[in-house]
Amino acid sequence: MEYYSINLGTSYIYYLPASDYYSQYLMANVSILNLQISNSKNSSYSYYHLPQIGRVSLGYVSKYGKTNNLDVFQTDIQIEYSDLLNSGYYNTISFGGEIKFMEIISIRAGYYNIEGETFTDDDITYGLGFSYPFKVYFDIPLVIGLDYARSKYPYSDPSIGHNYFDSFALYLKYDIIK
Repeated sequence: MEYYSINLGTSYIYYLPASDYYSQYLMANVSILNLQISNSKNSSYSYYHLPQIGRVSLGYVSKYGKTNNLDVFQTDIQIEYSDLLNSGYYNTISFGGEIKFMEIISIRAGYYNIEGETFTDDDITYGLGFSYPFKVYFDIPLVIGLDYARSKYPYSDPSIGHNYFDSFALYLKYDIIK
């Protein structure tokens, strides 16, 4: 059985004082993940489906220096609340940060906890990303990238033997607003 999902969201950015070599802003995001479509004829009766998740996050981003139309150094700090929709289970809070060099290399680390759980090593998440911004050589706001992340399972399953998973993502992103 194959599933296809759609993620919908919106962001608001509030720019703070800046200069030619430094910029900063606050952002707020709201999204719903996994609005799904199944190719199964009996999808409404299927036990296996992706959970629909509501998310709200607040963040602060700062960027330093410019060279070849790229930000030299960027920091990003966010706090996020997630809720499995229509359920009292799976309320989570996470806190994390990212450091990005030349908009090409990203290093991320964070803390992720399900409401009511005690802290364990599995609550620590991290990731690494590589991207190629086409704006370096072309006037196109297109980015292609590869990401790795070690994340916590959204819910525990004792048969798995651990509470985390490794994921890889290949993405293509086009910025509508420059």
